[in-house]
Amino acid sequence: RIVQDIADRIEPGTRFLLDGDPSGEENDRWNLLRTVGCAAAFLITFILELFGIIGHETSAIVFIAVFVLAGADTIVSALRGILHGDIFGEAFRMTVATVGAVLIGQYTEAAAVMVFFSVGELLEDYAVGSSRRRISGLLDMAPKVAHVETLMGVKDVDPESVSVGDVISVRPGELIPLDGIVVRGSTELDTSALTGESIPVTVDTGYKALSGSLNISGTISVRVTDTFHDSTITRIMEMMQDAGDKKAKSERFITRFARYYTPIVCLLELLVAVIPILLGMDAKDWIYRALTFLVLSCPCALVISIPMTIMSGIGCASSHGILIKGGNYLEMLSQVDTMAFDKTGTLTEGRFSVVDVVSDERDLIEKVSSALECNSNHPLAKAVCREFGGSDLTAEDIREIPGKGMSGVIGSTMAYAGNSRLMSDLGFDVDDPEGRSSIHIVYDGRYLGHIDLEDTPKDNAKTTLSELKRLGVRRTVMLTGDKDSIAKDVSSRLDMDEYRASMLPQDKMASVEELIEDSDGCTVFVGDGINDSPTLRRADIGISMGQIGSDTALEASDIIIAGDDLSKIPLAMRISRRTMSIVKQNIALSLGMKVAVLALTLFGMSEMWYAVIADVGACILAIVNSLRALNL
Repeated sequence: RIVQDIADRIEPGTRFLLDGDPSGEENDRWNLLRTVGCAAAFLITFILELFGIIGHETSAIVFIAVFVLAGADTIVSALRGILHGDIFGEAFRMTVATVGAVLIGQYTEAAAVMVFFSVGELLEDYAVGSSRRRISGLLDMAPKVAHVETLMGVKDVDPESVSVGDVISVRPGELIPLDGIVVRGSTELDTSALTGESIPVTVDTGYKALSGSLNISGTISVRVTDTFHDSTITRIMEMMQDAGDKKAKSERFITRFARYYTPIVCLLELLVAVIPILLGMDAKDWIYRALTFLVLSCPCALVISIPMTIMSGIGCASSHGILIKGGNYLEMLSQVDTMAFDKTGTLTEGRFSVVDVVSDERDLIEKVSSALECNSNHPLAKAVCREFGGSDLTAEDIREIPGKGMSGVIGSTMAYAGNSRLMSDLGFDVDDPEGRSSIHIVYDGRYLGHIDLEDTPKDNAKTTLSELKRLGVRRTVMLTGDKDSIAKDVSSRLDMDEYRASMLPQDKMASVEELIEDSDGCTVFVGDGINDSPTLRRADIGISMGQIGSDTALEASDIIIAGDDLSKIPLAMRISRRTMSIVKQNIALSLGMKVAVLALTLFGMSEMWYAVIADVGACILAIVNSLRALNL
């Protein structure tokens, strides 16, 4: 009752059904039968009168009956609208126009308008329902059941009731319902619903299994690490559903436009009815034209199709593993002027390898570096840990020194691992090899030497940047904490416009602010979604790469690209531009048809039912056109 009261204040006559309520299908069936029956009665009567088989009085009775039966719901909605003070509602305008036609003796017109309007409503409902099902089909990936392993056997339960630590069984052909770690079995996972990648991923014991992935081959047991509400698939779906709340400028414009369009057309209708009569022209003819204006005063084609087009574009992007958090970001992607990139892991592979150890105490430097670096998630630290393995030394009181390195206590001895800036702070004047990254080690106040590492650009980095240029991105900038020689080398190999080296996290954010000031359009920052969270938030659009299961990435980024494929960035831009092109087409189509019929009506060259056909036709064409944004 509360929901119904609220809905009636927004749109009188809105009808709510409980999920699974069979009366919904019965009501749809009744509306279809009634509309088809009225349309058949109207057509038969029209033909019989046209050939003189029945008289005008008989046809008038049938037409009035058709008008009342076909327009019953519309008339009731109009009366509800009057009670709620809604005099610009579609039902009210349609009722006034057709009742006016009856009063001036245009029975055929009144019946035709109500029949066409009812047919149009059915077609609109079908088109909207079909498009929503297609969009929700792309986004609704949540599994409906989880097989929990218990001492009594396997129990099927709702995924929402599964607790962290429970072990669930996932069979071939099933979706993984919750995030977890594989504890038994091995299989291949189809992660295309999350990443857009069609190549299966092989997982074994100890591997992370993300919810929403499809198990292809073997049965696996997964120990749950996140509740259903915290799992990847749930957070992605919530994010996509929330995307509708972040309106594109075009959506906000249409909302404002609709607010003024209907009153203006109604004012024109009043002028069309009154002024000619005051000038002594035929009152019946001009009242009829004014009523036709009233039929055209609804901007429903725009109000329905524009948001649908935006959501279709977001749905298309999600099918390619590109998660866009709002229509505003989708629209802004079509206006990108400057794009800044983090280097490591974004433009480069982010998988460093140790190429040299420069030290007179190689064994000690390996042990000290492992003891410190194996406690860090930094790509350089991971490379050192991977190369040297664990250490028989244990570091305690480990501290990250942002943009410089880390420190720790080994035994009772202070140790440091970091770049040349950290060494400078410690009083050591060191040089880095040209074109390489280095980790310098200080132990017990002594400089032990440095470990040299290399990273290489991703295979498609250069072609992606070239394609961005072709799409109109004026300026590409690389922001990195690496020294100048490394930044210069990578920037040159990728043909970037500029680079900025030796940057701390706060320096990157300041650079993005500067780029925004200098930009003629939208400024984008692309990073890993974890180490660059403040910079991602500061950019007009923050894009994170490869962190589909990361809380930080989902919160800090406006767009999340699953996997590390850079080519999805220009793909996202193409989806954005195609979507906005369809938005413009729908605006032109809807307004063009209305303006054309309004002009014809003003000069007495249009019938009222033409107006209904134009109004409904524009709406249906715009809705169908919006579905094109689902595919690229």
